[in-house]
Amino acid sequence: MNALNISEELNNRLKRKGLYDDRLNSLEKFQEENKKNFKHSLGVRTDLEFIDYDSATSEGKTTIKINGELFNAHQEIKGITIYKLNEFLHDGNIDPVYKEMMVKYLSNKFSEAVSGSKEKQYSKLEHLHLALSNAMIFVLPDNYNSNKFFEIKRTVEGNSYNHIIVLTGDNCNSKIYLKTSHESNSNNIHSIITDYTDIILGKNSMMEFVEHRSLSNKDVVFGRKNSTLESGAKLEWTNIDKDSRLSLIEQHSNAFGDNSKSTMNNIICGKNSEYCIYNISEHTGANTESLMQNRSVLKKNKAIIKGLVKINKNAHSSNGYQKSDMLILDDESRGISIPDLEIHNHNVKCTHGSTITKLDKEKIFYLESRGLEKKDAEQLIIEGFYDKALNGISDESLRESIKTEILED
Repeated sequence: MNALNISEELNNRLKRKGLYDDRLNSLEKFQEENKKNFKHSLGVRTDLEFIDYDSATSEGKTTIKINGELFNAHQEIKGITIYKLNEFLHDGNIDPVYKEMMVKYLSNKFSEAVSGSKEKQYSKLEHLHLALSNAMIFVLPDNYNSNKFFEIKRTVEGNSYNHIIVLTGDNCNSKIYLKTSHESNSNNIHSIITDYTDIILGKNSMMEFVEHRSLSNKDVVFGRKNSTLESGAKLEWTNIDKDSRLSLIEQHSNAFGDNSKSTMNNIICGKNSEYCIYNISEHTGANTESLMQNRSVLKKNKAIIKGLVKINKNAHSSNGYQKSDMLILDDESRGISIPDLEIHNHNVKCTHGSTITKLDKEKIFYLESRGLEKKDAEQLIIEGFYDKALNGISDESLRESIKTEILED
């Protein structure tokens, strides 16, 4: 046992993950932090007393397949170099610019969490993630170009603490599909799954990134998604969230460089689930664009969807738009939509819209009059509701596969 009173097995695990001292500090903060509730995004307090924090530091098994092949350690696949964090930190061949960027980023996160940031209070789950996260780093070189999706599939069992970081050089064109599944959770244990993603796009790079979580409604999902776009970069980011006991996800895209563009398409399609989603489109560079679309189909669900378009003072001639639409299928579901704007430069265009509705009886009647059964008419309307967000996925086969899965319930 060490000063933190943790097992030798856990102590050795932390050493293998890299940044050992930082992880110990975060683990200490995790043990000190109040477990009853925490403040999420726009001041919403969430009760997390049902989580078994005593077993939270135990980790289940996470299996990762890349383009169908099992991933174990550092390798290059179709021009993309993949590292586990500890390998990345100790590889002398890594571009010093990339390494400095990564160490600075992670060190800042640990430092804020331990010292306590005035702008942001770190929660118990955030400290837990920083202590136990299994980070994988994907490095795309300058001028990398592929029109095919690079496929990452994770299967988790039990508690799982995952973090994917994507670094691209300049003038890249890439597509990545990330799917996380919890295929078997037959007991009544609430597994904790932290799911962090960071994307840093180089100058004039374009990326289509699709994230798809298909978990269990016994799982607690805690996610932090961040992207930074250099000058001229364009990101199309689509998120699909299915079942969970509780999903707490914050996604923040920063159009940092001039003439960059961020698109976020978000779909909620679980059942017997609860969601608190906070999406932020931030404009830092001039002449930047952002589009934020949320589409939520609620069936025995509760959802709070919050969106913020933030225009910083130097982001003149920028254009930000957000739209949140909720379709409620029963009398048990509850939905709240909170759009917000924060504008520090008035030479911009910035708008938002929000709707919460039930299935339109007149549309159903019309489709029935054309020979469809009521159930098929409802399914057709729901399918059309999803289409606007799914159309951001350029690969037709992948788009139809995802649509089939989210409509199967």
